[in-house]
Amino acid sequence: MSPAALVLLKLIAVVGPLLAAAWLLRVYPERRLVYLALVPGLLSVGLLGSAMLFWPLVGLDVVLAGIVLADLATLPRRSTFSVEREAVRVASLRKRHPVSLTVSNHSPRGYPVVVRDGVPHGLNPQPSEFSFPIGGRSRTTWEYVLRAGRRGAFTISRVYVKVGSRLGLRQRLLSYPCETVVHVY
Repeated sequence: MSPAALVLLKLIAVVGPLLAAAWLLRVYPERRLVYLALVPGLLSVGLLGSAMLFWPLVGLDVVLAGIVLADLATLPRRSTFSVEREAVRVASLRKRHPVSLTVSNHSPRGYPVVVRDGVPHGLNPQPSEFSFPIGGRSRTTWEYVLRAGRRGAFTISRVYVKVGSRLGLRQRLLSYPCETVVHVY
């Protein structure tokens, strides 16, 4: 096997699980994880000077991999949250219309979340997202205002929740169906 093919296989072995987590689970790394991965990466440069650093570096890699996997297990599942939306069904052009968005946390643990309603561009939500910690077994309600910029029927079909892991190394993007049709006249 050529050296280029070997390097490519190693790259696939490292990047493959990350891509699978992103594609299937919608789990993405945070900056803290990148900084944590830089530690053994930069220390491995020391291997050029001394081969005695090999086993301590392998030990550090194993410890950090364990921390990353344990932190991955702290991400909530999709069933942890549920969402509800209350909005007017008929809206006037360029008038303010209140919308209420409720996110319920069904787990005993609290999470800091960022919530964004899937509002179409023509409805102009203000504010467009909310960042707030939700306590365990509780619900939080946010209110925002829609101001329609054009006439028509608009479907608000989803609510997006971004939640981080306990150590802040990863984040999960959750999407919940919650359909509301607003007719603007």
